[in-house]
Amino acid sequence: MRNISLRRRFAFFALIVIPALFASNNVAARFADGIVPPTALAFWRCAFTSVLLMPFVGASVLAKRSELRSELPHILVLGLIGMGMVSIATYAGARTTTASNIGLIYASTPAIILVLDWAFTGIRLSRHQLGGLMLCVAGIAFIVLRGDMRTLVDARFSTGDLVVCAGTVGWALYSVLLKYWPTRLTVVERAAVIAAAGALATLPIAIVESHGVAGVAPGWQGLGIVMTVGVLAGAALIPSHAFVTAELGPRIAVVLLYLIPLYNIMLAWLLLDEALEPFQAAGGVLVLIGIFLASRSRPASPPSAAAGASR
Repeated sequence: MRNISLRRRFAFFALIVIPALFASNNVAARFADGIVPPTALAFWRCAFTSVLLMPFVGASVLAKRSELRSELPHILVLGLIGMGMVSIATYAGARTTTASNIGLIYASTPAIILVLDWAFTGIRLSRHQLGGLMLCVAGIAFIVLRGDMRTLVDARFSTGDLVVCAGTVGWALYSVLLKYWPTRLTVVERAAVIAAAGALATLPIAIVESHGVAGVAPGWQGLGIVMTVGVLAGAALIPSHAFVTAELGPRIAVVLLYLIPLYNIMLAWLLLDEALEPFQAAGGVLVLIGIFLASRSRPASPPSAAAGASR
């Protein structure tokens, strides 16, 4: 009984720490501008994640090599999308937008997942969920437009915001595929092999990128950025997030969705001297309310048994 109590206490402690791990990736992305190219940073994040996790799961993954072979097409796609394209979009977008914007835009991921769930399964959404989706869309639009409709008329969008929006859709797609594609691997085993697949997918692009731009700048800055995304936002984040979700359940773990943007803004202010703009605050409030409505409401019954079969 004492062990269970200690595990739950640790899980609640991790619930407070994990948002900082998420936020560290966005802040590191801003620091990386001019020091580590986007694809190189994505590659090193995947490589560090896989290398650091493999000592813990390598033997069990090897023992499941027949299952691994059967799941290989899915793993390659997940690595390409979730670890490759999404990371590249985040790091490339960070060149022309703020870390706060990145965190606020990515906060809308659960709403996009609801839409993709509907597209995959046909599950009807409740009125509360539809309202939450509309609030999330309004919040993201407010952030991208900088709270000024003239931005839409004059087409003066930040390229970084649009790239991050694309990355958010990619992350939602990755999350849905992760959910619906069956696996016989554990969470950490799957994360390690997906990270390895992401490294393989991004390596050729990183090599091509190195011929057009400068490579990783030598010195402590470049090493620190690479270590931050690989250790904190990769190897530390994945197993700790899985532990909290398993120990506390998804209803409590959903608190992460509200804390991540707040931590992101705080770290961006402390480390990057980014001030919170009124349009970010207004858009963030809309997104958080939208997440609350979307995540607290249960979907209506599916129109057919297809949704249940797909799980």
